[in-house]
Amino acid sequence: IELSGVPVFDATSGEFSGVRGTAVDITERHQFEQKLQKARDDAENVNRHRSTFLHTLADEIRAPLEIIFQTSRKLDSTPEADDLARHMVDIQKAGDRLEHLASEILYLARLESGQMEFAMEPIAPTAIVDECLLDVEPLAQERNVRILGVHQWDGSIAVDRHQFKQVLLNLITNGIKYNRVGGQLTIATSREDPRRYRLCVTDEGASIPEHSHEDLFQPFSHLRRPDNNGETGLGLAITKQLVEGMHGHIGCSPDTHEGSTFWVEFPAESRID
Repeated sequence: IELSGVPVFDATSGEFSGVRGTAVDITERHQFEQKLQKARDDAENVNRHRSTFLHTLADEIRAPLEIIFQTSRKLDSTPEADDLARHMVDIQKAGDRLEHLASEILYLARLESGQMEFAMEPIAPTAIVDECLLDVEPLAQERNVRILGVHQWDGSIAVDRHQFKQVLLNLITNGIKYNRVGGQLTIATSREDPRRYRLCVTDEGASIPEHSHEDLFQPFSHLRRPDNNGETGLGLAITKQLVEGMHGHIGCSPDTHEGSTFWVEFPAESRID
């Protein structure tokens, strides 16, 4: 309410007798101003992320290109056959990295623009989890990570089977890569709300500060990214877009101990307890 008024005095005695004024309901104007401010904040946030994205993208492209240029210059010195083979391998790796980066950027752009179509169908999620665990078993053995599966959930969810499996593979693979040597990875289903299916992937690697959790899902996030492993830093950003495209949610839960817990959640189509 916006108030305005002027004091009123008695014409004979000059004594103060009150205030004459108006009261205006400005609720709608106030709500409009709040929405306008939010729009400004969102626009600034988008511009900030876009600027960071472009600068990081330039760095990501520059690194493999520099390898290609440096190695190409070495070839001019007519190296021995063994050196030539090694240089060609370096060029091939750098080229593959650029190609992978370009593919993931285009894939992320399709997701963000809403051009990706999802073939939604009811599925039993625990069956997909079991498939994923078989797929990542060689990597877990290579990294000496033990996987503990506590993910029994009797029911179904409506998702795109292929994309849902890709989401789980991304999270489980990350949980193995960023785990400590000889660590444990736990795949667990939450039973707190029978109306929703939530799967949690908990590793024993370095913990992530809670204030940085939102940045994890930004393109080229370096919060959980080992150096020199050829990754683009787009994995979690793509995973988030896939989850939200299937009407789900994704997040990272704060941990009081070493390790991190990533979770995905979808509405339950049916549930048998």
